[in-house]
Amino acid sequence: RAGRRVRPPGEAPEGFGALVPDNVAQLHPLDAGLALELESRLPSWILVISDRCAMANGVEARVPFLDHRLIELTCQLPPALKMRCFKEKAVLRAAMRGALPESIRRRRKRPFMTPIREGFFAPDAPDYVRALLEPRRLEEAGLFEPAVVQRLLSELASAPAGHFRTHQLEFVLMLVLGTQLFHELFVANFRVEGPGI
Repeated sequence: RAGRRVRPPGEAPEGFGALVPDNVAQLHPLDAGLALELESRLPSWILVISDRCAMANGVEARVPFLDHRLIELTCQLPPALKMRCFKEKAVLRAAMRGALPESIRRRRKRPFMTPIREGFFAPDAPDYVRALLEPRRLEEAGLFEPAVVQRLLSELASAPAGHFRTHQLEFVLMLVLGTQLFHELFVANFRVEGPGI
């Protein structure tokens, strides 16, 4: 929003550059993206969710293959072998020919997805979600345009299940909700408590 001190979208957060390989400009775009993901998304999100959270709650989950020799080998593969169009795991699928039934070997990936729309943005959404996303609260926080948020909520309500656009809307609205929640806790109602304070 105008007048607020917000980092420009093209400006990386401080320290983020340290995660990018020195030779990133010479890498194929797929390899550059994978290198960045190995340093950022993998350790701080995928492994935290897939390993710590799953183990803490007795959920059986498959984390990525992390043997360093396997990673070193796959990093040396040409991009065309890593992904063919939008078909991932081309080498792994080829290696499993004859070892797995074709129905499994050729099956599309089935990501483990939290039912975001059903849990947070359905008509029976939790009270705190409805409160944080009501136009007045959005206006008070001053971080998001209330009309845009309402339009996204309406679009999500009628979006088809499993569609790419549905997932986009879910993730965007979760970012809005999370930001609103952090603002509520640590800006609007922040209190320092302790002896002598």
